[in-house]
Amino acid sequence: MQCLRLPGGRGAFTASRAPPPRRALVSVRALEGGLLTTAAVAAPLLAAGGVAAWKVVNYGQLEYITASMLSNYVPKSEPRVIQLRGGTRELYYYPKSVVQVTVVGEGLNKSLLEQAGMQAAIPTVAKPQSPTNLGFAADGSVDAVVSLGALAGMSEAQRAAFAAEALRVLKPGCPIIFMER
Repeated sequence: MQCLRLPGGRGAFTASRAPPPRRALVSVRALEGGLLTTAAVAAPLLAAGGVAAWKVVNYGQLEYITASMLSNYVPKSEPRVIQLRGGTRELYYYPKSVVQVTVVGEGLNKSLLEQAGMQAAIPTVAKPQSPTNLGFAADGSVDAVVSLGALAGMSEAQRAAFAAEALRVLKPGCPIIFMER
C-alpha cells in the first residue's frame, strides 16, 4: 500500500495494487489448457454472422433487380413469354397482363411450376426439355425470352443453338432478357 498526498498538503488517500481480475486469469488458464475462450468462440461466430448478413443483403438486391427487370422489360400488352430455367418466385414478377409463361429447362418440376403460376395469377406451362430446342413455339410468336441463369450451364455450342432458337421464336423488336446470378 502506498500513501499519496495531494498537492498543497491537504488530504491523503491510499492506493493499493489490486490483483488482476480473476476472470482474466481463468481465461488465460483455459487457453493454456486447450479449452476455448469466449474470444476464440466469438470470432468464428461473428465471421459466420457477417457472411450470413452479406448473403441476405445480396439476395435481397438480386431479387429486387430480377423483379424490376421482368416488370420493366417484358412488354405490357398481353405478352407471351418463354422463360429458361428459373424458379417459381419469378412468376410473381411478371406483369399481370401476361397471356402465358412457358418455362423451359431440364429437370423442371412441372406440377410445382404450374401450381405457382396459378397462385401468381400467371398462366404457366412447364416444358421439361432442353432450352436449345424451342420447336413447340412458332416463328415470331413470342414477345419476350427470359433466361434466368440458364447460360451458365451451357457449352458454347448450346449457347449458339439457344440464341438461334430464341431469335427464331421472337417477334421482331422484342427483348431477350438475361439474368445470370
